Amino acid sequence: MSLKQFSTSSPALPGSSFPASENRQPVTAPVLILCLLLLSLLSLLMRETEVTLTCIGAILSLSDRGTGEPGKKASLPELRDALAADFQGYTDLQAALLQAPKYGNNDPLPDKYAVWYVKEHVRIFDRYRTPDGGPVYAAMASNVNNIPAGLEVAATPDGRRNKAPLSDAASPMHGMDRKGPTAVVLSLTKPDYTLVSCGSVVNQKYSPSVFSDPEKRAKLRALLRVYFQKGGQEMQINAVSRAVLADAMDHPENYRSLVVRVSGFSAFYTTLDRAVQEDILQRTEQA
Repeated sequence: MSLKQFSTSSPALPGSSFPASENRQPVTAPVLILCLLLLSLLSLLMRETEVTLTCIGAILSLSDRGTGEPGKKASLPELRDALAADFQGYTDLQAALLQAPKYGNNDPLPDKYAVWYVKEHVRIFDRYRTPDGGPVYAAMASNVNNIPAGLEVAATPDGRRNKAPLSDAASPMHGMDRKGPTAVVLSLTKPDYTLVSCGSVVNQKYSPSVFSDPEKRAKLRALLRVYFQKGGQEMQINAVSRAVLADAMDHPENYRSLVVRVSGFSAFYTTLDRAVQEDILQRTEQA
């Protein structure tokens, strides 16, 4: 999941960090994500029993190494030290974290936290009103703000490195949706996005062959119909191969007319900031 965004009608909420805005501009909340993570870690550290730690869709069973129980990868102190070190000297643990169940693979273990994430944030902010009675409403969208937001977030227990981009909007983390587009759609439609009145954003990348092959194109059309029937709100699709994107980064003069869907808007790829280009490049290419 991506970081949450919230909007208010003007003026600002008293005593809050929401800015006054006549255009209901969204405000990202990376600090809220950090607070939730810290609270989760503190509650886990207070327990003496075996625990399961969840961080933005990444699941890793943890217990004291002295128990000798199979499948246990690390103790909480070791995980804490690995995150503080940005996984330097903890490459085996990072590899295990990267292989842990992830959102976007139709796995009930991480997917249930996506369901919780949407419900809980809507519950928290539904009780607030602006001075003129306007609601505070939720949006699962980030445009390109997952990149600067990542610069403010240290290494996380899903194996992500310090300052690396977060997942964009409602999309699975880049490269973590390993079981194909059908599994992605089944994960994406588990949260109740009817609660997210501002809407959600999902970014996907498909191989150009999906659109040139009539059979594959028909399968994609059927998949999209299932997605919307199950409650999906929107999906933004790129059909440019990884090879073309990489070559455009190295030789922009040859790709002046290359247009891509970024996240909420389209742009000429070669005019985008290098970090945004890299973020689009790293999206999983579904075939």
